Amino acid sequence: MQLPGISLSAAVALLERRSQAIHAPALDRGAAHGALMRLEHPNASAEAALTMLAQLSPAQSGEALHGLLALGPPSTGLSADIYRRFQQSFKSTK
Repeated sequence: MQLPGISLSAAVALLERRSQAIHAPALDRGAAHGALMRLEHPNASAEAALTMLAQLSPAQSGEALHGLLALGPPSTGLSADIYRRFQQSFKSTK
């Protein structure tokens, strides 16, 4: 899909910066990472998502997970895998 005046490389660069911006809202970071996963960006993996989630407080990680699953790939298998692994990593921190 082409949008006039918007280059894909500029959009991807923006998503990369937003997903890694420590001071960005957690929902934005998760959504940006999910969008990169949907675009099959090489640095946007389930492992990278879990690393991002682990760096956040429980409330923030819930917001980031919401954004991640909202804009991530439609594959329910991937979403379920991220959610399951997130639950496991959250339980191990208690």
